[in-house]
Amino acid sequence: MIRNMLIVPLVFLVLLAGCVYESPKEMGMIQFTSSPTGAQVYFDSQFRGTTPISLTGVEPGNHAIEFRYPGYEGWSEIMVVSSGRNNVFAALIPTASVVTTTPAI
Repeated sequence: MIRNMLIVPLVFLVLLAGCVYESPKEMGMIQFTSSPTGAQVYFDSQFRGTTPISLTGVEPGNHAIEFRYPGYEGWSEIMVVSSGRNNVFAALIPTASVVTTTPAI
């Protein structure tokens, strides 16, 4: 009788432990490229390097991405990262040059 009283809770705990197991999330990888190359990459507002660059171990979900390059307009968007490989390419646009002229006297 005492043996049965010990076995029943033990079996219950083993079954309960199997029910609460959660498989680990698969992480994502992002490959950043740009034209021109060498743009600064900001991922969730943190500088991560210059293009081309890869980030590994990225948690799936929404992330803010920004590219910066001197003399070019900034490029930004919210990206939905999935597990596995993700690619981001930014074609940066040169900023408009302001030309000033002075009248000839």
